[in-house]
Amino acid sequence: MPAHHSLSTGKAGRQSALRFALLAMLLFAIARLGFGQAPPTDDSFTISADKTETNGSALLLAVEKGSDTYIRFNLETLPPNATITKATLRLYVDAFATPGSFDVYQVNSAWSEATLDYQNAPAPGVSATGGKPVAITASSLNQFILIDITTLVQSWADGKYPNDGIVLALTTTGGAFSFDSKENDFTSHHPELEIVLGGTGTGATGPAGPPGPEGPAGPAGPIGPVGPAGPTGATGLTGPAGSAGLTGPAGPAGSTGLAGPAGPTGSTGPIGPAGPAGPVGLTGSIGPVGPAGPVGPTGSAGPQGTPGTNGSSFTFTGLFNPATSYSPNDVATFNGSTYVATVSNQGGGTPDQNTANWTLMAEAGLPGAAGSTGPAGPVGPAGSPGSTGPAGPAGSTGSIGPAGPVGPSGPAGSTGSIGPAGPLGPVGPTGSAGPQGTPGTNGTSFNFTGLFNAATSYNPNDVATWNGSTYVATVVNQGGSTPDQNTANWALMAEAGSPGSAGPAGSIGPAGPAGSTGLTGPTGPTGPAGPTGPAGPAGAGLTPTLVVIPFSATPVFDASQGNALQITLTGNVTSSTFVNATAGQTVQIIVCQDSTGGHAFSPPANVQWSPVGTTTPSYCAAESFVYNGASAFFLGPVAYNVGGPVTNLTSSGLSVSLNGGVALPVNSGAGAYQFPAALYSGQSYLTSVATQPGAAICSFPTNAGIISGANASIPLTCISGAGAPTNVSATSAQLGNQPSYGNITVSWTPPANNGGGTITGYVITDNNGKTTSVSASSTSASVIENDGGCTEANPNSTSLYGCYSAGVNYTFTVAAINVFGTGTASSASNAVGIPAELQNFNPTSSCTTNQDQDTECGFSATWTVPTNTGGAPLFAIWVIVPASGSQGIQCEYSLSEQVIKLSPAATSWSGCSGGPAPIIFSQNAFGAESIGLVF
Repeated sequence: MPAHHSLSTGKAGRQSALRFALLAMLLFAIARLGFGQAPPTDDSFTISADKTETNGSALLLAVEKGSDTYIRFNLETLPPNATITKATLRLYVDAFATPGSFDVYQVNSAWSEATLDYQNAPAPGVSATGGKPVAITASSLNQFILIDITTLVQSWADGKYPNDGIVLALTTTGGAFSFDSKENDFTSHHPELEIVLGGTGTGATGPAGPPGPEGPAGPAGPIGPVGPAGPTGATGLTGPAGSAGLTGPAGPAGSTGLAGPAGPTGSTGPIGPAGPAGPVGLTGSIGPVGPAGPVGPTGSAGPQGTPGTNGSSFTFTGLFNPATSYSPNDVATFNGSTYVATVSNQGGGTPDQNTANWTLMAEAGLPGAAGSTGPAGPVGPAGSPGSTGPAGPAGSTGSIGPAGPVGPSGPAGSTGSIGPAGPLGPVGPTGSAGPQGTPGTNGTSFNFTGLFNAATSYNPNDVATWNGSTYVATVVNQGGSTPDQNTANWALMAEAGSPGSAGPAGSIGPAGPAGSTGLTGPTGPTGPAGPTGPAGPAGAGLTPTLVVIPFSATPVFDASQGNALQITLTGNVTSSTFVNATAGQTVQIIVCQDSTGGHAFSPPANVQWSPVGTTTPSYCAAESFVYNGASAFFLGPVAYNVGGPVTNLTSSGLSVSLNGGVALPVNSGAGAYQFPAALYSGQSYLTSVATQPGAAICSFPTNAGIISGANASIPLTCISGAGAPTNVSATSAQLGNQPSYGNITVSWTPPANNGGGTITGYVITDNNGKTTSVSASSTSASVIENDGGCTEANPNSTSLYGCYSAGVNYTFTVAAINVFGTGTASSASNAVGIPAELQNFNPTSSCTTNQDQDTECGFSATWTVPTNTGGAPLFAIWVIVPASGSQGIQCEYSLSEQVIKLSPAATSWSGCSGGPAPIIFSQNAFGAESIGLVF
């Protein structure tokens, strides 16, 4: 693989020979090998929690449970018939939440980053690494990782497989991290294939050409894998001394060693001449674009437009409340955005989900810029110097000293001048006047006045902004309180957006080129050795010793035993004690988790503990402290946790993020959550729900603030569907002296579980899918089932018999509604419908011919009232005598049928008819009839 070299100047002759040798080797390597880079054409990732979301324009590529990353590379930049000897996938880890391993898999079907989502994503094929997953840990953050996928890329190049790219997927149950995408311009560390090409011929080697002029230094190539150790080379010449490193913190005073023999004092050598100044730095970058040119002159006024119709006024109601009834043009805010009701509505889904009832008026503000870095902590005090020892005898003359230091770097180049202002654009032509419209009535318009000014007089419908929110004046007013306080004169028009999450950290700029090394000055003679000081007093500090503290729920950390105290948690530590420290002593406390992990640790009361520990199994966290005689103070800024309790989380899929960072999964049934990253006092925090669980809506009632010397506890509340109502029953009773004709009363007991949110109503559903909605305070409701059309006060036989189909029965379920939506339906109620036919029906008949030669038939019957009355009491028993007959002992001619109402308790009837046989049936209070029986 080609190597990248950086050469520095030295002795002219030795450098010339070295350059020539390296150049010859480089030319030979280039003749034999080639190096190529294949950029990505498409990259995206899928999310199982939102199966239709596309992420082709995202700045990162996520790999975690439920998220896989897809990448495809452009191989058209490779020369034709190229031989690929090695192909390495390079990825840059830009975010880390939890450790895990992933593998690279072949993709076997086409896809596009513009349309890729969880539902249409191709399934992973075979492993491109031969089943060798890559582990990602906290140490991988902001680092490149290199993965060998040579076999797969060779198969693409020779046409064995189509180039449909790769997919990155977890091989472990846990893990959450991401890589830079090709859209990330902050670091430009996009995914890349690094390809090594073999030579295409083996002709005889020609004679070496003359050395060419030295070219400019090329850009630094990617770091290659570590090769095997070579044989030890000959010892090189001693290089110039490096510059002095930064002074480290003062260590504890050690015991004084024995005084060495006094050496003779050497003569002082002259000071060598100063090295020449380094070359002048490079010219500074071009200055920023100059200010915009002056605004052009105002164009002439266009003709008067047609007056608009009267505008609709808005009613500003404040924060959205699912228990409030809203009318058209009511305005409410939710999650920082403002919405307008388009129809009358009560409760139901939130405005961002309920687009049938609401429309967006003003969207929440964009994310705020990243906060500035906090100031560095103060440097610790230096240790006190020991007393000077007595002068020793003069030492012998020292040997020649090392080479003088490198000359100072040249001054930085001056900043470029500000560029000239751009030319003023031409004024666009005035559009032609439209035809005069029909004058409309004067509309009410808004007058936007800009920022609120207490000295300004405002009229109704003047609009002003204050602290990011927009307000409209409702009356004439002058000065006074600001609009957010003066609700008598102002109404909220659009609320300020919630603070945006912190933006990603800017990438580190490339290092500037090193200046040429100055010439080495002549070495001056060694000065005389100074006299040796007297022996200092014995140090009082302890020898650094690791002391293992046995586990206990109430351990004692004894500082007199050593400066490093370690405990391994095999259970929870409920309290601990720190004793026997001396003023000024530095102590380290190391807390480790056993292989199970998850144990809590309560620090000593007199130790300023920084809560950056972990509950990860087999993981240790160390913290250093200085004791001042009363308390042990943490060496560095104290970090604080961000987390809080979780209420009513009964389903999986929830994840939350801190300041827009990597999402933290929160498992079903969790009682609390805590972000792995800690913050310092003065830093802002903004929590948000990254993905909602499958069967709940979760939110932070308060989600933003500033760390102020304590952990931030931010409750997370979830609302799921309400439980099922109980004791559901259905009854029907006659209305006055008539059946109810479909009027059924359904009653129930409210559910014991409201799903974590206020119940806003109930929905009643019959067994045909018909629904009836009632208020939250209801425990019973009247439902009309008039499918048969039986609504007459005095029904005739046609609308009476057969009004409800034979066998019809109605049952009902009830479900509660909250902010999440409709909850679990209850069990079905008892049935209300058709009563059973008359039991033990025993009819008799006899027919004779009268003097007019008409047939007269006498009919009689007995029966038993049915015990199954269809879920409602019986209303009546009806007998229908067809036309050409009449009731009585002597039958008379009749052109119409006779409808005879009997008591619901009747068990017999007799009569006559000159036509067909009568029909008898029962009817209940619901209005339904039994099957008719014929005499």
